[in-house]
Amino acid sequence: MRLWNERHAPRVLVLLSLLSLGLASEYDHKYEESDRIGVWAARVGPLSKPFEAYNMYDLPYCRPDAIMMNLAKKEAFLGDALQGCNMEHTGITLRFNVPVSRQQLCVSYPSARERERFMEAAYDRWVITLYVDDIPVRGTIAPPVEQNAVEVKDFSKVSIYTQFSFTIEYNKKRVVGVSLEMKSPTALDGPSLGVSYDVKWEKSEMDFVSRYEKVMESELFASKAYWLAIINSMAIVVVMVAIAARIVRKLLNADIQKYSTVLMDDGLDVELADIAAAESGWKQIREDVLRTPPFPLVLCSLIGFGNHLVLLVLFFVVATLAGNLYVTPGHLAKAFCVSSTCTSFFAGYYATGALCRMTGNLSTRNHIISSVLSIGGMLILGAVFFLPTNLLSSVAGSNLTISYSTIFKLLRVWALYCLPPGLLGSRVAKKLHENAKPQPCREVPRPIKVRFLTSPLFIASLSAVMPFSCIVMEVFFILKSFWGLKMYYLFDTLLIIFLLLMAVTASSSIAGSYVLLSAEDYRWQWSSWGGGAFTGFYCFLYSMFFYEYNTNISGVVPTVFYFAFSLFFSSLLAVLCGALAYLASSIFVKKLYINFKSD
Repeated sequence: MRLWNERHAPRVLVLLSLLSLGLASEYDHKYEESDRIGVWAARVGPLSKPFEAYNMYDLPYCRPDAIMMNLAKKEAFLGDALQGCNMEHTGITLRFNVPVSRQQLCVSYPSARERERFMEAAYDRWVITLYVDDIPVRGTIAPPVEQNAVEVKDFSKVSIYTQFSFTIEYNKKRVVGVSLEMKSPTALDGPSLGVSYDVKWEKSEMDFVSRYEKVMESELFASKAYWLAIINSMAIVVVMVAIAARIVRKLLNADIQKYSTVLMDDGLDVELADIAAAESGWKQIREDVLRTPPFPLVLCSLIGFGNHLVLLVLFFVVATLAGNLYVTPGHLAKAFCVSSTCTSFFAGYYATGALCRMTGNLSTRNHIISSVLSIGGMLILGAVFFLPTNLLSSVAGSNLTISYSTIFKLLRVWALYCLPPGLLGSRVAKKLHENAKPQPCREVPRPIKVRFLTSPLFIASLSAVMPFSCIVMEVFFILKSFWGLKMYYLFDTLLIIFLLLMAVTASSSIAGSYVLLSAEDYRWQWSSWGGGAFTGFYCFLYSMFFYEYNTNISGVVPTVFYFAFSLFFSSLLAVLCGALAYLASSIFVKKLYINFKSD
């Protein structure tokens, strides 16, 4: 027993100290005098390549204590876990409101290969991301390095910062701000590299709920150019929508008035009446306009998925604006999960309701398939785009590999909290549409005159120009913040842009459907959905332009991650805008032909 105490007591003490560090104030963020605060390393990698990330100790830093490194692991937030971030303790122990003046942490004696590793990282401007009380701070690991020094491997001209200087602001018993300054550049030609740190505490009047404001400050969003670009985009969109709406309304009123005049003129020759009526082609397809489109199950699933995304974005953005969700990084991920759960009901409801109205099919099998596809669309897209990249990153040894436990956690959340409300919505929609029947159509479909300028594909591609012009500036700033390791926080502006996107997509879809119907083409269902989906396609093309001229990403893994993320984001945007476009065109077509029949 005595021998066991001598061998294992130190390890037990280290373990207990780490547990006290993690449990004392990690959850409520309240500290008493001298309470411990952990400093956790999330990732390290090139500043210009956010998706090329590694663990801190993949660089040959000295390790303060081998036992501590084996024990001190922290579960990452959901958002960080999805990016593959695995937090590990740096060995730096802070105490609340206790200043520290340069304390030595450890010393290492790097080999020639380890010095080269540091040199490569310094040349690529690697940045280390640390978390202090759940507040992220970043610092470059080295001063700028000239290319000549790397080519000739001149270690005397390459330095590494060896001192972490923390400035921590506190208000009463809580940490409200953290900043990191890297100091003491040490040349790599020396025999050793020692890592040290110092801590300075400053009292602040900032509220705890506002402590992320400093983290979210960015010159990119504070500049006048950002707001001028947003205002200019909004003004252009409003003018374009007003012009398009006026033109469509004028043409539509003229068509209805002309056809009403023909019907009321009893003395008009029958042949002349037919010629006059034929000038407005959309009246000629009244018996085919509600014909069931090809692949109705797929279309209805996409409609349900898109409506789910619309409500999810609105719910999430409004919840973010209404509450202070930037208190910790995990709050946004939790809010997104709650928003997805609360809106899953409508995914199944819209998918099943559209299928019943479109086909009159009350098959339970089809309704379950459409509901699962509409609710799990995001998981399906994520599996298609990110599972191969996850395998590639694991082979390459990148820190971005998503653990299987995180994947299982997502599947569990979806199965327990998202799937049941969606199936309930499908059941409710089926009950409400028990007597639904497809609209009567002529037995033989009316022949369609094929013209390129009035083809569904061409009209759909043109219909997405205005929606994309509405959001292109916001897409630029979102990509700039994401790939520049900034925190996007302008959700009030995002809400305005999203509402404008909804209005523009609806108006563009209605205009495109009217042109298509006027050309006596009744295939408006897929055409209207495609008109919205082309917005996502244009967004992906823009991401290629952004990759070429606004990033310095290189290498197989970062490039694959970039385009996988771009495809994922563009696909979600395509489905979202497609559902909006279909909904607007569906209402327009039904109102149009109801008014036509009444006239």
